[in-house]
Amino acid sequence: MAVADDLLPAVGIDAVLVLGEPVGDQCALSPARRRDVVVAAACGVFVAFMVGMAYAAVPLYSWFCKTTGFGGIPQIASAGPARPRCAMA
Repeated sequence: MAVADDLLPAVGIDAVLVLGEPVGDQCALSPARRRDVVVAAACGVFVAFMVGMAYAAVPLYSWFCKTTGFGGIPQIASAGPARPRCAMA
């Protein structure tokens, strides 16, 4: 909606939406837009955190193994545990 600039003071409107953009205060974000920006920023931080954790996984695992005394190498048995044989009557 286009409104002549000389009518704005008479009507008392601080900002008129023209094609979805505020005229009076260009820097203000609507609450919905601000919420979208916050959600997008949170998603970006989460992705960056997950990439950082993937990058740090090997050093963190090595630190865990050294701290707990866990060897870090899986032990594979060559045979199963010996079971006692049942005597059949």
